[in-house]
Amino acid sequence: QALDNLKLFSIGELLLEALEINPEFIALAEGAIGHVGDFDHVCKNFEAFNPDAYDGDIVWLGYPGYGQMDNVAEFLAAREFKIAFVIFPEIVCARWYAIIDALKEARWFGLPPNNDDLPPMWIDQKGRNCTDPHLTWWIARFEGY
Repeated sequence: QALDNLKLFSIGELLLEALEINPEFIALAEGAIGHVGDFDHVCKNFEAFNPDAYDGDIVWLGYPGYGQMDNVAEFLAAREFKIAFVIFPEIVCARWYAIIDALKEARWFGLPPNNDDLPPMWIDQKGRNCTDPHLTWWIARFEGY
C-alpha cells in the first residue's frame, strides 16, 4: 500500500508563531551583545525577509523562521547593513548555521536547554513560558559596514 499526499509537518514553528520574544531575555542578553534597540527596521517573527529594504540600516530580524534562514545567512555574510539582530536555534548541521557561525563580526548570547536560572526566550501574550526547548536558542548582533 502506497502513501500518497504525505506532507512534512511540524507543530514547533506553529507554536513559535503564536509566541513572542521575552523582554527579560533581551535585557539579559544586552550584557553580552550590547544595546538592543534604535532600529531603522523591525521585522516581526516569521515576517517575509526582504534584504533590499535593510541596506545600511540597523535592523531587528527577530526569528525569520527556519525556511528563511539560508537567505538570512547570506544577507549577514554580505554585510550590507549597519547592525543586524537575529534570533535562531542552534542547528549545527544546517547550511545556514555554518555560514552564521563563521562570521567574525558578531556577538552571541544563548539560552541553553533545561536552564531554569535564566528567563525563557519564548513567552505567550500573558508573559507565561510555553516552551521547553531541547536546543540552544541564540540572539546575535552582527556588525555590517
